[in-house]
Amino acid sequence: TSWRAEDYVAELTERSTGQILRVEAKLRKKFPPIYSPTVYTMDPCIVTDIEGNILLWYLPRALTAERTVQMWDDMNLLDKSLRISKGSTSWRIKPTFFRAHPGWLKPGNASMSPAWFQQAHEKSNKLEVSVELAKNHSLAWLRKQVRGSALVGGILSIIHPELYAAGMDALRQLNTDPRSVHKGNRLAEILRVWSSPFT
Repeated sequence: TSWRAEDYVAELTERSTGQILRVEAKLRKKFPPIYSPTVYTMDPCIVTDIEGNILLWYLPRALTAERTVQMWDDMNLLDKSLRISKGSTSWRIKPTFFRAHPGWLKPGNASMSPAWFQQAHEKSNKLEVSVELAKNHSLAWLRKQVRGSALVGGILSIIHPELYAAGMDALRQLNTDPRSVHKGNRLAEILRVWSSPFT
């Protein structure tokens, strides 16, 4: 890009939702795209800001077609968990952030974390196993994702080793003391099949 990512982030406000055309047009003018008109590529590449900070890794076919299809098919196990709330203002489940018509998968969000931290609450709660992850169908999905999640973690260890190391440290701490998380008995079961460095 011809601009710094740090400057872009500093320009973002609560109104920068991607939904207000006037706000998006102002951002686009100040931080123009690399190519205009848009150029599409099927080759692996990275996108950097003017200082060389990597903003995006594009790695087509990093996973085999067979694995990709299997991961898509396995998502059907989460159908009961994916949700949208018509009256919600939360970015996680607000309808305007999802496609209006059905596609390959049911649109919606399912928050899954072995150590969920509830942000934006006046009184902070303890870390806990997220509600959706504690359900049996979610655990069944997680078991099917062991190898795929490990591969994604392997990619992360190469493209962002510091983030990977931080995630692995967090997992080691959770394994050492599962009682530090509410529903710790469920946590031990989840960590046996949790192969992602993301917590």
